[in-house]
Amino acid sequence: MRKSERSKGKTSPPASPGSRGFTNGAGSPPSRDLQGKVNGLTNGLTNGLTNGGRSARHSGLTNGMTNGKTNGMTNGLTNGFVNGAGAVNGFRLSVGSRRISRQPIDVRKKMLMVACLVAVIMVIPYALVYAFPPAEVEIDGYFMDWLRATVYEDSPDSESADVSISAYAVKADVRGSYFYIATAGTVMNGADEGADGFYIFIDRDGDTGTGYLVRGLGADHMVAIVGWDGVTALAATYIFDSSASQDDYAGFERSSDPLVAFKGGEVEIGTSLITGPTSTIAVCARHTNVSDDWSEVNFAYSGPAVQVLQRFEAPEVTTGYTDEHMLTLEITSKDSSVELEGLRFEFEGTATPTEVDVLRGYEFIGSGQGGDVLFTEPVRLDADETVRLSVLSSFEDGSDTQSFGLCLDEANGLVLGANATVVLTSYQDGARMTYIGAAPSTLEVDGAFADWHYLFMTEDPLGDVVMNGTGPFVNGDVDIVSTAAWASDPTAYFYIAVDGRMLGGSSVPGTLVRWEEPPEPSGSMPNMTEEKHLFGADFAYAFIDLDGNESTGFRVGGAESAVTVAGKDGTIMAANAYAYINDSWLLVGPVQAASDGYRLEVGAALEDLGMSMDEVYRVTIMAQDWRGSEDTAVVALPVSALSGSRAFGGIIINEIYSTQPSLTNDWLELYNTASYPINIEDWELWVDGSLVYTFPNYTIPSGGFYVTIFLNFQKGTTYVLYNSTGAVIDSISVPLWNAKSYGRTGTPDSEYDTWAWLVPTPGEINQGQIPIPEFGDVIAPLAIVPIIFIVIRRTRGARENARGDSEGNHDGRT
Repeated sequence: MRKSERSKGKTSPPASPGSRGFTNGAGSPPSRDLQGKVNGLTNGLTNGLTNGGRSARHSGLTNGMTNGKTNGMTNGLTNGFVNGAGAVNGFRLSVGSRRISRQPIDVRKKMLMVACLVAVIMVIPYALVYAFPPAEVEIDGYFMDWLRATVYEDSPDSESADVSISAYAVKADVRGSYFYIATAGTVMNGADEGADGFYIFIDRDGDTGTGYLVRGLGADHMVAIVGWDGVTALAATYIFDSSASQDDYAGFERSSDPLVAFKGGEVEIGTSLITGPTSTIAVCARHTNVSDDWSEVNFAYSGPAVQVLQRFEAPEVTTGYTDEHMLTLEITSKDSSVELEGLRFEFEGTATPTEVDVLRGYEFIGSGQGGDVLFTEPVRLDADETVRLSVLSSFEDGSDTQSFGLCLDEANGLVLGANATVVLTSYQDGARMTYIGAAPSTLEVDGAFADWHYLFMTEDPLGDVVMNGTGPFVNGDVDIVSTAAWASDPTAYFYIAVDGRMLGGSSVPGTLVRWEEPPEPSGSMPNMTEEKHLFGADFAYAFIDLDGNESTGFRVGGAESAVTVAGKDGTIMAANAYAYINDSWLLVGPVQAASDGYRLEVGAALEDLGMSMDEVYRVTIMAQDWRGSEDTAVVALPVSALSGSRAFGGIIINEIYSTQPSLTNDWLELYNTASYPINIEDWELWVDGSLVYTFPNYTIPSGGFYVTIFLNFQKGTTYVLYNSTGAVIDSISVPLWNAKSYGRTGTPDSEYDTWAWLVPTPGEINQGQIPIPEFGDVIAPLAIVPIIFIVIRRTRGARENARGDSEGNHDGRT
């Protein structure tokens, strides 16, 4: 018998029921198909030998192997899965029947799967919109159609989140132009019973020579929407009248009504205006009694939008002639990068620099001898990164006392490697104009103010601005900090400093308030068609009482002449002298005026103002804004008067001398300008908040003087004189201590200086309405204002004679 036949007899040995499954199934539980392979080989070999015989051995082996494998694999797999698992047959042969347990259903997993499926179904439409946003804008309150627009991000910084701008964009097609604004709050909310407004200025042709001047644009159109409580109360599109003054906001005339839709903190506006790639946009957001929030950049359809912060940091007087730091530029590009290739400057003052250098940190990047500075290598302005540049100027030797200042050309200050919109904003941390080497010995109206440092500055309390007689009203632009005046043949000079921006004004004048029924046209803003003129300018006044009689002349201070300066955005728009004749103001002629960020100086011919030498004049100084708010300072202001001249009753601090603080050599002189004697017993002198001297029982005759004993003022700069009841009689401030005498009368020489001085208000001024010269249709209410008396200088000899003729003249010095 062949080996293969012997193996056949061994394939099915007797087995007990308990081992049947393992035997038939594969011999062991893990191998389900082994039995098929064994049976297949055995049967195949057997059948092959049997059917084929020795003569058909080759065929038998072949067929047997084939059939055996086929049948074996089939039967083996079948038997292996059904019978051969072992465990299956084992259970079937066991006493008890098999029970299959069901897994518990996890309801939470099913709910989670259902929720995920629903979320996917809901997200798919939005994902498709984001992937394929509509090309055209529909004003419907859904903002997916702005996904293809260039949206410029902004830093929300308004006191009211509802008008705190966070983003903006513009798109256009053949139908018109569309605007998008996002805020940090809720659009048209009108919190605290106020109103919200958004004003979009469009420079359609990109030309500042046409349209309304605002934020460096020549706005040809404006779109305005106003509302509250989730409702738009006013929506209008305006066109600027080409015949109107570019400073006159009333030049906007209503032309059409835009479409408006808003939701949450977003608003979209549709107009029929046709704009182009060169059109530039600026946005202003406003809430009632809250400062305006402007877009940080002027922007277009797309491309870089560059913001420039220009910080004036020049010294009041330069210490030398070389590399004097004048200003710092902070330049930021939004949306995309752009290369800065150079700068263009405008020069101011009487000096001409020999060189202007630009540094980035300590790295020199460019220089020029004129207004144009080209860089050695372009400076890359990466998106949303700020580049800081320092600008230095050098001058020729011998340029002493000349004035100088420089600023970026407002229209073309940046030389860029690609088209970009630019907005320029200026701040003043130092001086805008400087004197080279030293300040001049006489006053110059040139925008540099170091020449005023030799004069007493009368300080005015802050926070005393009122509106329509009530207050306080917060407005630093008219809150007076200090004033001074001086006259020298043939010119009278006036100085005023404020706590905010001098002549700041408003590019969007008008008071934003709620109204019960939106009038047509609106009596508030922004419909300008009912206004003849609306410049949004701030004002500075000097009303001069020529005859010393308040009952004659104009109702404010009894003035017979006046100086008026009007301006906006820090720019002087008009400066003129006027005469009050037959109850009306008549233009006399222009006056000199110059300003920086917070100061103003004016020079007017004495003849134009009707003033003459050897006289004392009461001058009412006032700062007022376009809304009618004004400074209502009531501090005592000093007066200068010479013996024998018209007297305005009172004691003044007439002269101060201060030396080194280690020495007791300081003294102060009082002068009685009244027409009667005044006793100064128990009066007190306070210097920088400390009591320095109590006056003895002494009576100063009319026109007489009193000089204290030697004292020590400890370099004090603020002097206040109180009477025995604690009332302020006079108060003055002097510049930083420099061991010299400051005087109000006499001839300037090595010992004395002569100045014009401020005086206490001699009684309350009646409130009234003042027509603004040159702006006659703007009415502004007045309240109590500071008074300045200006004295025309006499000779020192006259002063000394007056002192010698005063029998009661007292000199307390030893």
